[in-house]
Amino acid sequence: HHQACSDPMLIRSTLIIAVLTAFPASAAKPSADEAYEAAKAEYAKLKKDEARRALRHHWLNVGKRFDAVAAKFPKTDRAPEALFMAGQLYGDLSRLSQNVDDVANAERAWKRLVDGWPKHRLTDDAALGLARLLADRKGDAKTARKVLEGALEHANDKKKEMQRLLASLPVPVEPKAKKASLPSKPAKEAKPAQVHTVEAATVAVAPKADEDDASEAPAKRVSALA
Repeated sequence: HHQACSDPMLIRSTLIIAVLTAFPASAAKPSADEAYEAAKAEYAKLKKDEARRALRHHWLNVGKRFDAVAAKFPKTDRAPEALFMAGQLYGDLSRLSQNVDDVANAERAWKRLVDGWPKHRLTDDAALGLARLLADRKGDAKTARKVLEGALEHANDKKKEMQRLLASLPVPVEPKAKKASLPSKPAKEAKPAQVHTVEAATVAVAPKADEDDASEAPAKRVSALA
């Protein structure tokens, strides 16, 4: 007969192994739903706490939690939801902080949602928020128009608001195309001035009939130019 093992250390080790086998380490990590709901709860508490709202780092801490959900669970439905909430949080923060980094973070989160999930139920919300951010905070009406025009096809409950915003944005004026200018004709080379050679006409002038001057003076030659 085999003697039953009564070593307490061996029994404890066996129990620990059994527990670890039944509950793998991955089970201890929060799921996408749990991580997203925890981030939402923190955001709700932040908005109710006036003292914490006054400090930028509290906003950033909650924003990072939403960013982490999108990064760790990109194939779940919580990823686009977390990106929408991150954009909303950073957008709210930017109005308080007037910090360009917060504007950039909001733009980045909403753009990732619009580009990555064009048919998601929150994409039109993100597109509307992004277009307002671009037009009002960055003065970039041209890009805001592109965002709205691209998201209108799959828009849901925000379609009318998007159309109203689109109608209020200035229409970009395309510069008129310049007419192709004809190649300039090469300047005509100045013709060399024609030089007319005029032969000097030799005219013989007879000497005056002067009795005192009896010598035969040579004839004077006068050149007449034409």
